[in-house]
Amino acid sequence: MSPGTGSGTLGGGGSETAGGGAGAEGLDDEFRRRTGVFNDSYFSAGKIVWLLENVGWSASYKHLWSENRSEGRERGRDLPLIPEQEFHTGLTWVHPKAVTLGVGGNYTGERVANLNNSRTLAGYWTAGAFANWQPFNKHLSLTLSADNLFDADYELAEGFTGVGTTVLMSAEYRF
Repeated sequence: MSPGTGSGTLGGGGSETAGGGAGAEGLDDEFRRRTGVFNDSYFSAGKIVWLLENVGWSASYKHLWSENRSEGRERGRDLPLIPEQEFHTGLTWVHPKAVTLGVGGNYTGERVANLNNSRTLAGYWTAGAFANWQPFNKHLSLTLSADNLFDADYELAEGFTGVGTTVLMSAEYRF
């Protein structure tokens, strides 16, 4: 295993798409032309480090700048529901017997709730954990995960609260 890997990206402004790829972030050129809505200025960086042979730590950070470029009185204001900052971190343990356990935390920053920027939604933290087992040469994958472990209260959008603690189980078979 390598001692660590990392990456960084700086998104450009102008008429480029986020990260420089066509149609990235779901905003294609036709949508941009018709609405004037852009979200193509950001910085992101991430790092994965193996602390021990079977214990890894990961972290990523994204800073977004958004602007409504449509004509009208909302021009120049922030786009709704796009957080200025996002942060993710996690710790993973991998056992040689095809078992992986992990815990993580996610931060979603403050963001405006509407086009006229009259209301702000607070930033929030959530935590999660998972266990995965992949026996039979990884043909079978069984996962148990829990999200929002501490039942954080937060708003996804104006009038829409985030879900509480959620437990999921999944099974996958690969041919």
